[in-house]
Amino acid sequence: MTEEQRPQRLDLAQFASVEDAISKVESARDYTSIAEEYIVPGELALPMLFFGSMINRCEGLHTGIAREMREANPQAVFPLIRTYAEAAALLIYVIDHIKYIEALIDKPQQRRQDVPARLKVGKLVSYAKRKVAPGFKFAYDELSDFTHFGSTAMWTPYVLDEDGKKFSWTSYPRWKSDEQALIAAAGTLEISAATHALLRNFGNRYLKRPRG
Repeated sequence: MTEEQRPQRLDLAQFASVEDAISKVESARDYTSIAEEYIVPGELALPMLFFGSMINRCEGLHTGIAREMREANPQAVFPLIRTYAEAAALLIYVIDHIKYIEALIDKPQQRRQDVPARLKVGKLVSYAKRKVAPGFKFAYDELSDFTHFGSTAMWTPYVLDEDGKKFSWTSYPRWKSDEQALIAAAGTLEISAATHALLRNFGNRYLKRPRG
């Protein structure tokens, strides 16, 4: 693996504790200021339609992640982070291919002949990796492994003791370790920062109007 391909480590040192991490996630979820800057009430041109839906989706996903972090529920947190990352990947693609919005407004089986076909999520993730985020696919693959009950999800309910000879298990969700919670928080904050920047990029390119 080259240095360029190697995923960047998440910055866990930014948090003083799990509580601090959750608080930082909660405070970063507001998309209202972006909506107020670009949304024109009553306008349903395709770029505005997409932008409004994406604002709603990002706010909803971020709110859900913060809530489930408070519940110490990694089984919900990581699948939500994965979906949040998919929203970022879609934004990256649509900014470069504005006509692709037409592929999103109807069900695939109702696609008109002159409308682009829907892309698989993997294609969007690969595009995001190639365009702006070399480590994106690695992080996404880890989230997918958890979501699809791979090894990460399999071992999450089990916590080994210090000498590694005994383990504890619970039927209710809990963090496997403080580090797992911090990883979730750091990943969420990175996606939040990216989506905020991408939404402003989209707004400036397709929606921005001179202020009067």
